[in-house]
Amino acid sequence: MNENVPCIEFITPCKVHESLFVGYCWNKPLIYKRMADQNITRDTFTLEIWWFYYNLGKIMFKNGIRVFDDKTVYSFLISNPEIERGMSATKQYNDYGGYITIEQLIKECKNDEQNMEYHLDEMKKFELLRYYEREGLLNPNKEIELKNNKKVLLKNLLASLSMPKVQSFFKVKFAKANINLSGSRIKVSNFFDGLKESAQEFNKGESMGLPFFNSPRLNRICKGVKKGDLVYLVLSSGVGKTTFSINKFILGLIEANEKALIFANEEGKMKFHHTFISTVASEILKTPIPRERLSLGNYGKEEWDIINAVNKWVDEHNPDLLKMCEIQKYILQDVIDNIELYKPMGYNYVFFDTFKPDGSIQDKARWEKFSDHAQDIYNCIKPSVNNVGCLATIQLKIGSDYRYLDLDCIGKAKEVVEVADKVLMGRLLFEDEYPGEGKEIKVYDKIYDENTNMVVKEEKLLDESKEYMVLFIPKNRDGGKSEQIVYEIDYNNNVWNEVGYTCIRKNSSRGGVTMH
Repeated sequence: MNENVPCIEFITPCKVHESLFVGYCWNKPLIYKRMADQNITRDTFTLEIWWFYYNLGKIMFKNGIRVFDDKTVYSFLISNPEIERGMSATKQYNDYGGYITIEQLIKECKNDEQNMEYHLDEMKKFELLRYYEREGLLNPNKEIELKNNKKVLLKNLLASLSMPKVQSFFKVKFAKANINLSGSRIKVSNFFDGLKESAQEFNKGESMGLPFFNSPRLNRICKGVKKGDLVYLVLSSGVGKTTFSINKFILGLIEANEKALIFANEEGKMKFHHTFISTVASEILKTPIPRERLSLGNYGKEEWDIINAVNKWVDEHNPDLLKMCEIQKYILQDVIDNIELYKPMGYNYVFFDTFKPDGSIQDKARWEKFSDHAQDIYNCIKPSVNNVGCLATIQLKIGSDYRYLDLDCIGKAKEVVEVADKVLMGRLLFEDEYPGEGKEIKVYDKIYDENTNMVVKEEKLLDESKEYMVLFIPKNRDGGKSEQIVYEIDYNNNVWNEVGYTCIRKNSSRGGVTMH
């Protein structure tokens, strides 16, 4: 076959689509107004006749003609004999059969006004395939193997797909090519692969260190993490940004059977497993195995029974849901490439722990580039692009005098959160905020009073022997942010229980902030 001639599979189907599309346009010339933002050119058509009729209609519409009948078309051509330089449009029109050629198509399209977009999409699809072939980006005769082990020629497969699926096909191919160039910097595996093996390593007594689900109040305020949302969790070091996220976000994903990518920028898979095992044991199985006990190793039957039960629960809840992406060398573009690669496969959520400037940034431009990276992440996940929900942790060291957390207290990092849909910020309870102390905070819950048929506040008493975190929501595009949520924390079992609400008012207290 001539190298300059596209394969027949990308030409033959177009005859019907092109003729009917033109029929729609001539039946309802206002369609030309809708086509103004479509890049429809001579290359969109395989047959000269239908490009001629389409272009003629476009020119007539531009000249104010809104009804295309035989007399109107012919009079227009007489007045404008040369629509294209060097060509007699009137002669072409007559050679193609004049109005009789288009009249039958107009009649057919009057009876079917719903499928114009379909025919246009098919035309654009085949135009795209011809372009890829012409540019050497597509070998139509390549044989590929489908999931059912059936082999098919690439040209036949692509010709059968819709336009969005063709676009997705090439998007994945190009993303894979980019990944192959930088694959060594991110290691991708199934999150649950090696879970039991990790437990066996814990059994050796090696400390794993310090290494989101049951939160009706937080969900009420934030409406959860939507696709296309960028949500930041901002905590100081050691407060529990990873552990909170595993409890509230990872368990939430599993419960909803949603696929997600986990980008680990600081902790390895084993440390995630360490917290995950303890979290599932406590929150799901109700048979706690403290993280401290996991770290000591030398497990007995009781511990192995719990660990095996965790693995059984994982097997029952789709082990392929989560992909662990361990970042070997942090380059933000690698993260974006992997999001774009896995999105067509149904991975609609991302957990990014920790989000910070990548290794290519000089210290003097740290904050400026960090802001640019935040914009890059949002441009990748936003609804109009990949529509991926993202929870990203940011580690900030907030001045010790901060009691009210808002965007002002994160200094230069404020520019980073401008693109975020929601920002969650937490701090531990101060000693003088416990019951009986000078700055005691009041915690309450909202309950329904059957006597008054009203929602009333019920005070909740804190236990001075327990640890609590106050979660502020300084930015929330899906709800209010005046109240804060108080969590009772059991770090050893990674349990974060919502106690109730509090309302800490903003005052003049200020402190410094640095980024880690």
